[in-house]
Amino acid sequence: MKAFLVSLFVVLCPWNAQSQDVQIENELGTFHAHWKRAAGGAVVVIIPGSGTVDRFGNSGSVKGNNLLYLSDSLQLRGISVLSTDKLSASESKPINIDSLTYDSFVALANEWVDVAKDSGYSKIYVLGHSQGSLTALILGNQRDDLAGVISLCGAGQPIQEILKVQLAAQFPPEQMDGIRLALDSVAMGESPKSPSPFLNGLFNPSQYPFLKSWMDYDPCIFAAQINCPLLILSGENDIQVPVSEGELLHNCNPASQNIVIPGMGHMLKKSVKLRVLALQHYGNAELPVIHELPETIEAFIESN
Repeated sequence: MKAFLVSLFVVLCPWNAQSQDVQIENELGTFHAHWKRAAGGAVVVIIPGSGTVDRFGNSGSVKGNNLLYLSDSLQLRGISVLSTDKLSASESKPINIDSLTYDSFVALANEWVDVAKDSGYSKIYVLGHSQGSLTALILGNQRDDLAGVISLCGAGQPIQEILKVQLAAQFPPEQMDGIRLALDSVAMGESPKSPSPFLNGLFNPSQYPFLKSWMDYDPCIFAAQINCPLLILSGENDIQVPVSEGELLHNCNPASQNIVIPGMGHMLKKSVKLRVLALQHYGNAELPVIHELPETIEAFIESN
């Protein structure tokens, strides 16, 4: 799907004349991204994680600016960055959100890669954070014009298996059998009742078509069949996607690079393993991105 560039305007940032906003418009709606241009020839297209995450890494009241800080760090290292809104981000406007499937996310990400390509870049990397990792892996299978794919805090199993692990840390064991059964039912195309009032948002029948389409994708299969170099990055203290998920992706593609960033949490900042304390870091915009992260990405780009 070819991107139609609707508008491109320079943000008045006296500290950085190479900062620009860009938007595309297609049959799904209007969507936003942000350029950080640098002198080097490489560009990283950043695909954010699940929820209403915008190009800066923020969602609702959670404003940690993690993806903004990552793009700043990469730009300082001579790497251009195109940070993109999630299709469901507040500033981006899908026309009919109820009709979206996971393929809609993939199609939009493909359009952003086309924007980078049409802007004159030939060395294009796609970095997917969290849920965006799966999108990046899929693009690495669909396209033959990528210089590399970076899976950042990405899962190695289908989403229903990740949800089982995440929910087991929040719900008592006696409730988990019903939760697991409900997740498996959605994966089989059924419409189960919510197993808990606290999970009505997840087990919402109107969301089942999207959730089922997401469950259909196995990250391991796409990691194994990728058409370009693959870098797998995990955070030692990630409370959402454990290091074992990155190891699983690496086992699916032994040619990949698999690196664990010491002390890094899911929000790409220095964190702790204790969940109740780690959650305090999610919306803390005062914390910088952990410095080993952009250093590792730069080394990967220089080696490819």
